[in-house]
Amino acid sequence: NAVFLAQAGFDVVGVDFSSVALRKARRASIAANVSERVHLVRGDLTAPDLPGVDGPFDLLVDYGTLDDLASADRRAMAATIIRLARPGSIFVLYAFYAARADLPRFSLSGPSRIAPGLEPGEDVTLFGDAFEIKRLPEPRPDQLTAAFVMTRRDDGAAEIG
Repeated sequence: NAVFLAQAGFDVVGVDFSSVALRKARRASIAANVSERVHLVRGDLTAPDLPGVDGPFDLLVDYGTLDDLASADRRAMAATIIRLARPGSIFVLYAFYAARADLPRFSLSGPSRIAPGLEPGEDVTLFGDAFEIKRLPEPRPDQLTAAFVMTRRDDGAAEIG
């Protein structure tokens, strides 16, 4: 995602807790000749502070991180996203998204009752006070995933409670 955005002209700050993922991203940015536009930081998106990540940002993207976290960590990551988004910023979220009762008991290829994604409405609970939320029509709801485009409101500093 960082390389794709850099190729589209964005200056990118990519955050991951995995040094392996960061090494892969660095190699990919060099191979794509966009390494000067990609700044990679090892960090915890649930932490109250991310050294080396100075917002606010115009665009924030989460492709499958938030839905992997436990409930308290989801709230912490949502607070980080809200803190790093300026009014008018866009937040793109792609996640497993389904009611736990609708999921298989166990799955190696997607969400399950053991490892669920976001529950319907959790997007509003986490981000509704700070963002206008639009769910995109693709992927279809029967695919157990969802993509959202959220626009940061200009109504002061919303906080996660």
